Amino acid sequence: MRLPQLLNDAFNEQVLNELSNALLYEEMASLSDSIGMCHTAKFFMGQAREERSHAQMIIKHLNDRIGGQVSHIEGVPGHKFELSEVSQIGNLFVQAEQRTSENIESLYHLALEQNSYMDLPFLLEMLLEQSHEEAKAATFEMKLASSNDMTAFDLAMKE
Repeated sequence: MRLPQLLNDAFNEQVLNELSNALLYEEMASLSDSIGMCHTAKFFMGQAREERSHAQMIIKHLNDRIGGQVSHIEGVPGHKFELSEVSQIGNLFVQAEQRTSENIESLYHLALEQNSYMDLPFLLEMLLEQSHEEAKAATFEMKLASSNDMTAFDLAMKE
């Protein structure tokens, strides 16, 4: 079965969303590093690598599908957050992961509407991964919000 163009376009949009998250996490890493929170910076660089990996998974899926084609990516859209304090990153992390889950759920529904059942296992796998990502973000946000000592928080991120 050929991948419907509408779904192909939606997969390409999700590639851009994943890359946008990677850039957001790199910005969070930079802010963390600039105030001496090197372990938190390392954590967010790892998150950025994971988002790039997700984009590559989607690209591979497109390449494996009949009719799937990676569109010319002109540029990754920037995120709509102003990041000026470390205290903001927990909430932004949660928002980014929730938005990603919503986007992938929309892809899943679109695949159902387009009778593109071949894409459902891949999308389900991505949704399961997202549930872990959302939990990780929520835990990070909770720990950050309850911490009165950023140095101790950063040291706890060392693991």
